[in-house]
Amino acid sequence: MEKKNGKRISIIVVLAAVALIAFLIINAIEIGVGISEKKNQRDDLIEANTVQDELNSELINKLDDENASDIFEDIAREEYDYIYPGERVYADSAN
Repeated sequence: MEKKNGKRISIIVVLAAVALIAFLIINAIEIGVGISEKKNQRDDLIEANTVQDELNSELINKLDDENASDIFEDIAREEYDYIYPGERVYADSAN
C-alpha cells in the first residue's frame, strides 16, 4: 500500500515540477518579447530626440544670429499682420 502512495506523491511532485518549469519558460518568453518591444521603443525615442536636438540647434543658431530681430519682424508682419504705430499699410488689390 505504501508503494502506491509513494508513487502518487512522486507523480504529483513530477507534474508540479513540469508545470512550474512550463510556467517559467512561458514567462521568460513573454519577458523577452517585452524587452524587445521596449528596446524598439527606446530606439525610436532616441531617434526622435536626435531629430529634435538638431531642430533646436538650428533655432538657437537663428536666435543667436545678428539679424534675429529682422527675422522676428518679418514673421510678425507676414504671419500676424503686425505694423508699427503710425505706419500705413496699403493692400495691392490687383491680385
